[in-house]
Amino acid sequence: MTSIEEYAETLHKVAKRYNIDIEEEFAISIERVQMEVRRKVREYLTAKGYKVDKDKVVEIARKVYDKIGFHTESDEIRSILLTRGIDDEKYIEVLIGQAILHELTSLLPDKDKGIVNKTAKCPICGTETDLGYIDTEGNIWLYCPLCGYTWKQSTLSAPVCPYCGLSDKNMIGVLKDKRNPSVVVMLCSNCKHYWILVDERYTKRVPRDFYPMFRRKAEKLLASLPKDFIEAGQ
Repeated sequence: MTSIEEYAETLHKVAKRYNIDIEEEFAISIERVQMEVRRKVREYLTAKGYKVDKDKVVEIARKVYDKIGFHTESDEIRSILLTRGIDDEKYIEVLIGQAILHELTSLLPDKDKGIVNKTAKCPICGTETDLGYIDTEGNIWLYCPLCGYTWKQSTLSAPVCPYCGLSDKNMIGVLKDKRNPSVVVMLCSNCKHYWILVDERYTKRVPRDFYPMFRRKAEKLLASLPKDFIEAGQ
């Protein structure tokens, strides 16, 4: 997104097109802060003549992660980013840290084409995620909620559970709504974890920064599962 106006317009279109209920005003206020931080990061890097590479970003990411003080799963990270029930200082730290990392990872050279990491832990900052997407070729990518990095994790034809490493296709379930196939929930019969994927074969030009919004649609699918199965996955 090049401007807050473009962000607001795209956010509204995505929410309306896919019938996703989101507090748009709050999301826009967050993005306004993060855009400003990212702009300052770009200016700083340009002034210093720094060239961003993966090792440097990993080093910075770990420092930012330690500063934020988050060593928990992505559910808690999301709750900090999407709710107001936290102290202002911690909230600002997370917003700034996330914006810095998103800008740095966006400047990394082209990502590897092969399987980068089969686990749910981000190769850059170490944050665990349960969100990702399926590209048009059927590859499964995971998306880090903290730094925004994406990595190829497995494929639909040969899925691997990112939590326990199970690679038996018959033991990994795929849950989707045939009437609205933009969201897929993968389920591991071994460890009972689930992960949520946006299927890019059924979405049209949705910026990946908006993929966390699709969690609302996944919740409806998860509600159809037995309660004990979902609780086991937590």
